[in-house]
Amino acid sequence: VPQPLMVTTTPPSRLGLTLDARVRPARPDEVDIVLPAATHMFTHEIGYPPYRGSHRSYRTLLQRLIDQRHTYVIVERGRVIFKADLGSVALGCAQIQGVWVAPELRGAGLGTTAMAGVVENVLQDVAPMATLYVNHFNVAACATYERIGMQQIGTFATVLM
Repeated sequence: VPQPLMVTTTPPSRLGLTLDARVRPARPDEVDIVLPAATHMFTHEIGYPPYRGSHRSYRTLLQRLIDQRHTYVIVERGRVIFKADLGSVALGCAQIQGVWVAPELRGAGLGTTAMAGVVENVLQDVAPMATLYVNHFNVAACATYERIGMQQIGTFATVLM
């Protein structure tokens, strides 16, 4: 499956975009409300759940991301409605991954303003360059990333074994 590699060094605010001010790093005590969102994202993106039986190992992985301030969320009434993670931060670059919007809120613009908020935070606090890759068939996500100023600079293809 082709996956466009997208990048930006321009804060979305400089493009005049609205940033969702609710976007923030998840707190360490929020791992249990991040878990359902992360599980749903992984299962629907990859095609199978991130764990079988106990969620303990997956929860530990999420806790590590949260403790490093590498998980961004919007929490509403005690529930995560948006999340995105930083999978890798090195050499002045942060790779965004695990982007998820609650299914009942998709198509209303939340993904655009939330991702603009994430990218703004990443460029300001983490690294001068933000990247991500996305499945080419996820037309809505591709459009969102372009809207917030990301440009395709290459193509990946993930092979799951």
